[in-house]
Formats: sequence, structure tokens, C-alpha cells
Amino acid sequence: MPDTVECGGCGTRLSEEFAGIPRKPCPNCGAMNRVFSASLAHAKYNVSGTAIDSLLSYGHTGRKVLGSEAERRAEEWRLANRDELLSHPVAEEFRASVSSAPVLSGDSLVLFRGRDIRESEQRPPTVEQMGPLPLNYIPRGNRYNREGKRALYVADSEDGVRREMKVWHTEGTPYVIRIEVPLTSLRIVDFSNWPTDDLITAVFARAETCNVGQRGPTNYIFSQAVGELVSERFDGMRIPGVHGTPGAHYKNIVLFRRLEDWSNWANPANPAYRMFPPSHEHIAVAAYYLWEKDGRVHGRDQAHWFQAIKDLK
Repeated sequence: MPDTVECGGCGTRLSEEFAGIPRKPCPNCGAMNRVFSASLAHAKYNVSGTAIDSLLSYGHTGRKVLGSEAERRAEEWRLANRDELLSHPVAEEFRASVSSAPVLSGDSLVLFRGRDIRESEQRPPTVEQMGPLPLNYIPRGNRYNREGKRALYVADSEDGVRREMKVWHTEGTPYVIRIEVPLTSLRIVDFSNWPTDDLITAVFARAETCNVGQRGPTNYIFSQAVGELVSERFDGMRIPGVHGTPGAHYKNIVLFRRLEDWSNWANPANPAYRMFPPSHEHIAVAAYYLWEKDGRVHGRDQAHWFQAIKDLK
């Protein structure tokens, strides 16, 4: 059996009884299709008994990983002792693969950043309030940076910001700001869409399960090691966001350098604004994807609509 079973319509985590045949409908949205994920690659067998590689689809990121030798090596690295992560043989192989990765091209990249603004803070918030922590603050550890290492996390859409903030928003009013990051002066590598059987794909698939529900380890030890190796050669990286659902994925940009240029990336004509509930258009698009994931079954339009609202919020 796979490690996790998700509804292919709404992304709800299901128990193993919903994986079997005949298929039981999802108790949340009624969909019959499923997304199976696993920590390790599971081999499938054809009628002759020969093992073939299995394609794992991760519903929360949209990443697909082909079970292969790369899968085995990535898992071997993830299970290594913490003190050996950066010197492990697979880490050296990953470092070599990353060194030749292409960077994003073009003039600039439009991105979004969210922040909780408390009652005691200025509203609407200034550009500085929405930016990186001041230099006199010690950054806490996050998915791709260790404690004390500065990094800035931004999303490629307001919906991406909304999905991220849904996890950590605790108090205050959520605000979002639109920025433009120059690609002419920043070397940002794109790890969001690599070949399914590549070591880089297998490594990031594991990093993207760290501290995400019950998908992987409850810490960021492995993903932080991955981020540290990438930061040796690049100013930032683009990766899938980890709080997506089937049909509603997004990408994050993690910046390791040039954070002092933040004020230059924001346009005074586009100040931070309060994040409002998703628009009718956003809900309609999300509901359409749910309808497609549900096999284009008619008669469930209201279920898809209300599930889309729930997912976007």
C-alpha cells in the first residue's frame, strides 16, 4: 500500500480503506479518483513478473517522481546522520548536478509576499514592514534556511501567499505586497519542473515533505541541507509550494542573497494591500479543476464550488 492516499478532487487525506476497489467516494467532496504518494518508490510488476519503475505523484506540490536509482540515492541521503548530510557522497553528486542547472532568464519576475500586521503596527504597512527582518534580528530556521541564515520566501501569486499564510497566520490582519525581482542581477535557478527520474527531482520531492502534515519528518534538517548546497552557487531558487492541492498548485521563490535590495523591488505605486477572500473568478477556475479531477461528472457543481472556496481560503 502507498504511504498516503489523497482524494484526487479536493486533496483530502484519506485512510487506506478509500484506496481499494471497489472505490468508496470521498467523504468530503464525493470524488472517486485518488492520488497515491509514498516516501519510497514502490515497484509495480507486469504479468511476466519483471519490475518496472512506478511514477509517484505528490498531490500537495504537483511534482512527479519516477521510481529509479535516483530515488534510492535520494532516500539514502535523507536518512544519513545529521552531521554527515553536507559531506555525504550523494550530497556531492547533488552539488555537481546543481552546478550546471540553468537560471531563470528575462528582465524581472513578479512575486508576492504576505505578512500579518498587528493592531499596534502601522496600516497599511510600509514597504519596509513587508520586507525581510531587520539585520539586528536573528532569523529563525525555515524549510531551506538554518537558524541564523537569512532567506526571503515569496510566492508567484496571491493565491500562493494565501495558501502559505493559511498554515502560519495566527493574529493580525493579512496583507500582501507585489514586487518585481530583477533577473538581470540575480541568479535564480528553477527546480520546479525537472525530469521525473533525475536526482534533483527525487531530492526535492523529499525536501518538500519535511514538516508537512504526516508526509515526512517533523523537522527541516534535510531540506535545510538541500537549501545550503543550493545557496553555495545561486542567489535563489524556484520550487513548488508545499500547500497546494490537485489542480491548484503554485510556486515559491527562496532568495538567499541581495535581500538588502528589497526596497528597490517594491513599487511605491503598488503599496501593500489587505488580502481579501478569493474572487468569483478564482473560485470558478478552482471549481473547474475540481470538476476535471472528479472525472467531469455532472450534477456536483455546488459541491465543487463550495470545495473550491474552502481550498482557496
